[in-house]
Formats: sequence, C-alpha cells, structure tokens
Amino acid sequence: MQVIKYYQSENQAHWLKEIGKGDWSAAELLHDWLENDKLKQMCGDSTEVYMLTDGDKLVSFATLAPQDEIDAPELSPWIGFVYTFPAYRGHRNAGKLIAHICEVLKSAGTEKVYISTD
Repeated sequence: MQVIKYYQSENQAHWLKEIGKGDWSAAELLHDWLENDKLKQMCGDSTEVYMLTDGDKLVSFATLAPQDEIDAPELSPWIGFVYTFPAYRGHRNAGKLIAHICEVLKSAGTEKVYISTD
C-alpha cells in the first residue's frame, strides 16, 4: 500500500472516480468539491487529499486543510473527510493514513492538528 496526494497525482480523474464510489454523504460532498474545483476555496489553498492506495484501488482517504466546518480560525490544521472503503475496514487503514499525515506535519514542525467529528 502507498500514500499519495490527490493534487500531486498524475491520474486525478481515476482517483476522483474512486472517491465518488464512497458510500458516505461526506465522500459525495468531497467528490463534488473536487470535481467542481471548490475544495481549496472551501477549506483553504493548501488543502490536500491524502489517499491510501492498493495498486489502483482506493483504500482510505482524508483531507488536511487549514480550516474545517468549525468556525475557529485560531485552530489549524484540520484532518477531515476520513473514510475507508468497506472492503478494507477492520485493518486500521484510516489510522495508518492519519499517522502518515501526522508524520508529514511533524516533519514540517507542526505541533497540533485538529479533527472534527459529527
């Protein structure tokens, strides 16, 4: 398995289609925002979608963004849209993806990250 970034991927159309297969309303929203180029407008210019992949299959995804649905500009960055596809659940894949994102943040000198749950 490998972690890749949506905006740095050479095959965004494939990964957009994979995100669209999610059976969760927030996955549908993320797909819509990506398809209509609204994600960075809604969550900040540095927003990235991290994807845990198994070959050409999407296992889990999550966003890392400067802002989230909570109106608290003093809190940043945010992990959001955390999702694992049903066939891959029960193997701590979302945890692996979050751990990867936390390592990226740690390497950049970021000491805190926030997660909003509904």
